[in-house]
Amino acid sequence: MYPSQFLQAALILSVFMPVAFAGTIHVPSDQPTVQAGINAASNGDVVLVSPGRYKENINFLGKDITVKSSNGRKVTILDGSQKGPVVTFDSKETRKAVLKGFTITNGYAGPGGFGSGGGILITSGGTSPSIIGNTITANSSCDPGGGIYLIASAALIKGNTISKNFQQGCVGGEGAGIMVENGEDGLEIIGNKIISNIWGSGDGGGMYINAFGSTLIQNNVVANNTATGVFPAAHGGGIYINAGANVSLVQNLVYGNTADQGGGVYLAVQGGTTEILVNNTFANNISSQAGSAIYITGLTSNAQLFNNLLIASSGENSVFCDNMFTQVSPFFEANDAFSAGGTDYLGNCVGQTGQNSNISANPMFLKKSNFRLQTGSPAINAGFNSAPDLPSKDLANKPRIVHETIDIGAYEYQ
Repeated sequence: MYPSQFLQAALILSVFMPVAFAGTIHVPSDQPTVQAGINAASNGDVVLVSPGRYKENINFLGKDITVKSSNGRKVTILDGSQKGPVVTFDSKETRKAVLKGFTITNGYAGPGGFGSGGGILITSGGTSPSIIGNTITANSSCDPGGGIYLIASAALIKGNTISKNFQQGCVGGEGAGIMVENGEDGLEIIGNKIISNIWGSGDGGGMYINAFGSTLIQNNVVANNTATGVFPAAHGGGIYINAGANVSLVQNLVYGNTADQGGGVYLAVQGGTTEILVNNTFANNISSQAGSAIYITGLTSNAQLFNNLLIASSGENSVFCDNMFTQVSPFFEANDAFSAGGTDYLGNCVGQTGQNSNISANPMFLKKSNFRLQTGSPAINAGFNSAPDLPSKDLANKPRIVHETIDIGAYEYQ
């Protein structure tokens, strides 16, 4: 056979041989429901959902597919009708399983089922999807995780608004907005707004992070969350971190949260770990007992804090470090711990002001609820340029270092 004949035969075969390409399944024009779209999809496919309210409880069924809205979260609603978690990942999905651009609401994980993850349930160890750009609101659960529950997961949780999630039907548990149980290496919680979640009988109003793998929590706004109902103390109004592995809390804004101990953050440090807090802003959090900005317990010497604004509500203590397991203080470098009419440091971290470039001064926020620095702030050019995990941009996506020396807090003075 001549070369031209080989080429002709190959062309004929290419016409008739099936070739697998990723496809797009439209809901409701191709499939009537989101779950029907998932059922019909194969790995790599996109299930594209038109605007509307879909009263469904969907499961990704182990498929690495993208399920996204065509016109955004405001007009595309997944309504769980109080019949279970709205979205479930329970079959080893990877980060190629993407949920994007929905409002996820009215889910309820009740005592009759798994009991966790009213909005989104991520279970079965190693299941690690990508949850991107959704609004997860007004969901509830009996057990941990009113908004999102993850167990043994290295998921990506990015760019979501997680709000007004709560506990229903039980007592105890943790994590109204997000509950991470045994998070694995590579878990990332980045750029979310975690707002106005309430856990009525446990810890972690905004988030409860039980970290057993390296975890990054960066560029989130955690505001107006509440942890309450525990005797003698509820912990972590904004964030509770139980650190069994290395956790980096980088450039978050944590304000207006409420708990008995650790209004902003409650950090429980275990052995063999390093917990790093860099360029966060804690402000106006409420703690009835101690630690308006942060309460640190456990092996406190394993915690390192650089360039943080640790600003207490008026009359409260800003930073409290207990001595349950060690008399050694966390390491503080270039932080501003300040309380008008209250105390800066208490417990085994007392006396940090004046050491290692730590200060105690009114940071002079531009506006009460803005938390950017105004001209003349003592936090400008007062940070430590060699702090670990420094991002290149600040929380407003502006250059992080403007005047040769980094500023303290989440925002750089521009």
